[in-house]
Amino acid sequence: MTEVTAKERSPGIKLLLASLIGFVLMVPLLLVYALVYDRQSQSETAQNSINSGWGGDQVIAGPVIVVPFRTSQTQNVEVDGKTSTRVVEVEKYLYISPTENKVTTAVKPEERRKSIYSSVLYEAQVTGAAKFELPADLPRFGVTRERLLWDRAELRMGASDSRGLTKGGTLKANGTALEVQPGKGPGATGGQGFFAFLTWNGATPLAIDYSFGLRGSRSLSLVPRGGHICRARDFVDYSGFGICL
Repeated sequence: MTEVTAKERSPGIKLLLASLIGFVLMVPLLLVYALVYDRQSQSETAQNSINSGWGGDQVIAGPVIVVPFRTSQTQNVEVDGKTSTRVVEVEKYLYISPTENKVTTAVKPEERRKSIYSSVLYEAQVTGAAKFELPADLPRFGVTRERLLWDRAELRMGASDSRGLTKGGTLKANGTALEVQPGKGPGATGGQGFFAFLTWNGATPLAIDYSFGLRGSRSLSLVPRGGHICRARDFVDYSGFGICL
């Protein structure tokens, strides 16, 4: 009788029973987790199918002016086991952000469904006006005016998923339309977007007007870059109701 009582009170047996009970309780938790994971996977697959060819999360960046320039750079080279120093000319890029940028965005969202899953798509019309001035303290950054290659200056505008560009892009410099080409977006949009060659020497301020249509899904965001960013008006039109953000 004493041996049986001792075995029933053994810590090893109690630990084993607790482990078995915990394992049994984990079974329904694992089943629920598997079900949730499967539904999430199916939801992502359905949303990707709905969004296919339309455009994903969109990030808008720019406009920004890019001007190449030549500068001297010291390099250390090793020849026959000896290290020597030489000065070479290299080409770098000067990125000029606007001193002021006013953006207006009109967004029209639409819900689309596939089976029990849904995704929100939208069409956006982006228009803006920006002002540029050449910084007065260029030498502070190791750049001098005479080394700027103005004949290769570019005006760049970014949209992170260029598949969503619907009506192309319009860029104007001081009221004159520029010839728009695809690609060369800012780094914030992974190089996607559009650009135009620019005739400007930095002597006077430059006014830029831009406009383009954009399709996307899930989110739309703006990279604030410039001296002063003004979101003039964001207008969302959904089922006849207007909401100003």
